[in-house]
Amino acid sequence: MGLIRNLSIKFKLLFLLVGLSVFVLMIYASLALKTFESDKVAYVFDSTLSHSKSTASQIRSEFKFAVEKVQFYLRGFDGRNFQLHPYNKINIRSDRGLAWLATYHPQESGPYTKRSEISGNIAAAVLNEIQGHTQEMVDETLQQKLSVRALTTSGVGWLLGFRFSVGSGKDNAVALAYFREGSFIEPFRAPKNQDTYLVSKTGRILVR
Repeated sequence: MGLIRNLSIKFKLLFLLVGLSVFVLMIYASLALKTFESDKVAYVFDSTLSHSKSTASQIRSEFKFAVEKVQFYLRGFDGRNFQLHPYNKINIRSDRGLAWLATYHPQESGPYTKRSEISGNIAAAVLNEIQGHTQEMVDETLQQKLSVRALTTSGVGWLLGFRFSVGSGKDNAVALAYFREGSFIEPFRAPKNQDTYLVSKTGRILVR
């Protein structure tokens, strides 16, 4: 303390200015760090939101196209014999995108059962994996009107399920279709810093 008292006013002012400068720099560094963190969070949020909107638009577009394609093949469906129109059977077998289509109908008692099925040239492993998803997808489609699954072990295709009308009924049957390709799946499967999932409204992971 005595040494400080003996210092001239010039040095005292110099120490005071140095201390004040350090204090101001510390406050500035703290504020700059907080601003950087908030800007980084905002940037990540905006980029994620933009990516989510883009993916959602792509999914909506592909789903609409897929549903309309299957609805086209279901035109002229024979509700008595549970058969597709002969012309549509030929077209499905030569379709490059749609490789399998089955319809499920209610029984007088019990769950929906498969009454018609047609497939193109697909591997047995793919068909086995499809069969493993069918009952669950039928139940989900009856609850949510639309269901989707991505094949994970046997291929890169995906399954789509939705309701359709047979005869005088309304949405009284379920159609399940397998598509060989789905470009909307790639954003979920490509490696990235964050895991991305497509989930149902119940929180079930459909595509990862």
